[in-house]
Amino acid sequence: MDQLDYRTGTGRTAEAGAKTVNLALQGGGSHGAFTWGVLDRLLEEKGLAFEGITRTSAGAVNAVVLADGLAAGDRQGAREALRVYWRKVSALSSQRLMPPTPLNKAIDFPLVHPLGFVFMTTLRRHTR
Repeated sequence: MDQLDYRTGTGRTAEAGAKTVNLALQGGGSHGAFTWGVLDRLLEEKGLAFEGITRTSAGAVNAVVLADGLAAGDRQGAREALRVYWRKVSALSSQRLMPPTPLNKAIDFPLVHPLGFVFMTTLRRHTR
């Protein structure tokens, strides 16, 4: 597995007394969002130096956004890049392909199974 070298987040080698860590970022959409919070907190710690990151799936997205932010603007740049990315993901995920209809809302069947979703699921089951 390849690794990315992040050093301190400023392009310099770790300062004396800094603790060097390697990160393994896992995949999974919700894990990726959770990892954003963890990375944000780690980036606040000036006594940490990042040496390498291994990643998969959503972890790879976080790693790329982190590396880009570090390259563009040190730790604060990385925190901002991660925040912007995950806010955009959140905004896009709120735009549904099949939003709830007024009937869904009226019968208290709103977001879990909109009628369009139920229709498509039923259709898929009968076409197998």
